[in-house]
Amino acid sequence: MDIPKFIDLISTRELNFANLALMRATDPREGVIPRDLIPAVALKLGPLGLPDNPTIQRLINNKADYVYVNSWHLNEEESMAMWRLYSPNHGIAIRSTFERLHSALQDAESEISAGMIAYEDMTAPPPNVSDPLSYAFRKHAAYRDEHEMRLAVVETPTMGVAFDPHPVSIRIRVDVDALIDQVVVAPGAPAYLLAAVRTVMNHWLPEIHPLPSNLLTPLAY
Repeated sequence: MDIPKFIDLISTRELNFANLALMRATDPREGVIPRDLIPAVALKLGPLGLPDNPTIQRLINNKADYVYVNSWHLNEEESMAMWRLYSPNHGIAIRSTFERLHSALQDAESEISAGMIAYEDMTAPPPNVSDPLSYAFRKHAAYRDEHEMRLAVVETPTMGVAFDPHPVSIRIRVDVDALIDQVVVAPGAPAYLLAAVRTVMNHWLPEIHPLPSNLLTPLAY
């Protein structure tokens, strides 16, 4: 993540969950059922699920409007590809574990689901087409190298209450001290950036000392 997002996390102690439907700006397949599968999905919804019913078609592909996700890369080591993709301008990476995530969010007011992404060819609908979470944990196979684990929250509108179905994100309180095991500064980042991150963390997370990535450190021969 970039430095401003990191400072926001540790200062507010809130995790940002992005709206799944709005993530189609970078992946147009997020939370979408292909048009040629709409008839089969509609039939699963029972007698009201008429394939040619435009309202049913909208309902099927609007499930993602109410889903919010927070994404993590699952790996035992750093990935240069992930650094270049998600932190091209010398950001940082947070290292954590599933156990730490669970502990950090155990007092959250929202119900949070967690799981690995299933990478598919997207030629079949999700297993439970009426459950918004079925749309949160699947992506096209082209993204398989991301090894993504997601946290997901469903925020359904309350009857009779005004509700914006497309907020950019929601924020959930998190125990940052329990969440973060280590902070790594991007490979090739200048020394002043590491110093700046250390200064920030001395204020918000004094027990953790950020480390520079060694991916670009020359090997000794």
